[in-house]
Amino acid sequence: MKSTSPTSSAGLILSCLLPVVLVLFGPAPAQGQAVQRVIATVNDEPITAYDLSQRAKFTAATSGRRVTRQLSGQVLQQLISEKLQMQEAKRVGVTVSKGELKAALDGISKRNKVNMSRLKAYLKSRNVRMKTLEDKIRTELAWGSVIRRKFRRLVSVGETDIKLHMSKTGKDGDDKAGTETVLELQKLTLRFTQGRNEIEVKNRMIDAEKLRAAFKTCRRWRAQARVYRNVKAQYIQEIKLASINEPVRSKLAETRAGQVTAPQTTPQGIEIIAVCNRKELSAASGKREQVVSQLKNQQLNQFSQRHLRDLRRDAVIEYPNQTGKNPYVLKPSTK
Repeated sequence: MKSTSPTSSAGLILSCLLPVVLVLFGPAPAQGQAVQRVIATVNDEPITAYDLSQRAKFTAATSGRRVTRQLSGQVLQQLISEKLQMQEAKRVGVTVSKGELKAALDGISKRNKVNMSRLKAYLKSRNVRMKTLEDKIRTELAWGSVIRRKFRRLVSVGETDIKLHMSKTGKDGDDKAGTETVLELQKLTLRFTQGRNEIEVKNRMIDAEKLRAAFKTCRRWRAQARVYRNVKAQYIQEIKLASINEPVRSKLAETRAGQVTAPQTTPQGIEIIAVCNRKELSAASGKREQVVSQLKNQQLNQFSQRHLRDLRRDAVIEYPNQTGKNPYVLKPSTK
């Protein structure tokens, strides 16, 4: 993955702006001034040279591209769009909680198979603040909520659309290709607190058998587990049996809904898993659900592009020069 030199980063980014911005700015000032310098305003909200520098370096670090004039121009337009998106979210009362942001970041970490500390270290090595990623994710979450709230009732997927799509993508063949098992699980791990010695394993196994015998419902089971020391509870709302590794998969395949697997010793402790519910979905059903979800997302994406286009049309976007006088005003698009 290619990256730019961390030295004189603000000056480098500024030298890569669009030609029109270069002309407006004139000679580059000292680095401290460049960091605070406003390079664009969106309905009077500023975008600074530092904002652009951070996002350009982030984009380069995560895409393998070099920071070029073209990339910086694209990034500036992205930042303008995101300003408009957050302004719209604020207008309609959409906010993103810390929990929602953390969940999204955890998802990114999991998909890329890298823990959060390594992700932070990687960004830091590229001179990118973690806040740059957080701001980007926060905007995506807020904008997604805006679009769903405003246009969800307008989304409509008809039977003809589904069949046509399945026919084009080849998903209408062999509808009886089999079924897949989907499970709802509640896992309890009775962790070893005094090391994995014979006495500790025996005591934890006794507790696991007591919990197993006491199972009635998953919700009550979680509450019952709190009585015991150092028990980690993990609720899994939906997971495909085929995606679970052995030997747990075989145990769960033999466990009916409302039953608990036999205790299993792991390096962390004694593990028992309750099957709260299980569903057998046909292959055709799964394909159809995927198609419906895909078509709905396509329609929402179209609404998203149109709404952002309308916001840009009505916005006042300015590129002030160094003194803040005689700003360049981006005229509303007539397209």
